[in-house]
Amino acid sequence: MTSDNIDLNSLLQTDSNKFLNNLKESYLNILDVGVNDCNKQDIKRSFDSLKSLSGIFELNDITNFIIDVERILSKIIDAELPFLTNDILNDLFIVKDQIDKLFRLYWEKNQIFFDKKTIKENEKCLKTLNIHLEEYLKKSKPIKNEYNEKEEVKDYEEKIEDIYLQDEILVFKPKSLTHQNINELKDNLLKKIEECKSIDVELFGTNEIDTAGIQLIISIKNYCLNNKKNYKIKSISNLVEKKLELLGVSL
Repeated sequence: MTSDNIDLNSLLQTDSNKFLNNLKESYLNILDVGVNDCNKQDIKRSFDSLKSLSGIFELNDITNFIIDVERILSKIIDAELPFLTNDILNDLFIVKDQIDKLFRLYWEKNQIFFDKKTIKENEKCLKTLNIHLEEYLKKSKPIKNEYNEKEEVKDYEEKIEDIYLQDEILVFKPKSLTHQNINELKDNLLKKIEECKSIDVELFGTNEIDTAGIQLIISIKNYCLNNKKNYKIKSISNLVEKKLELLGVSL
């Protein structure tokens, strides 16, 4: 291998890592603040850069895979979605890791064309992302009918059930843990926390979390330690695990 090839491979590795890291930061921003025009444009720019990079190196199979991903992500870019579900965010990180793998196959093994195993992996992660996104978009469409008021009451009642006493155990199982609802959750916790001897935190159904939400969980843990109450994380979703891993935080 010539020194020129080594330099080109090094350039490809450096640039692809940079663009993929930008993509990861955009996804983390969605975790923090939800979907907005800024992080949607950041995602689009990252994919444009990755597509251009693979095109410059004539990695046509990688370019085609990135284009396929863009087609699916255009549903997010074009839609008015306040946030993304646990499943969709997990899928996005999986697709990002798959793109990273495809670039590494080139600079580590000089593999330009995909083998059958890689093709199946590509198809699987695209299919899974598309299914979860279509399901979410279908559920997100507003349904206008005479029962809207009753549905709003039901949503409120379900929200209250995020925090409840079971014997002497305070069960905390929030669907959302973001700066948008933290104060309300704190108020509801304070009303019941003195009555319990232990707190069970269930995060399996949590489909959005940001740094404010993580700080609230840590505060609950510290409160229990300082007041001799039992504290237990009973379940945790893949989304929350991924967020904690990326931030290097342990609950």
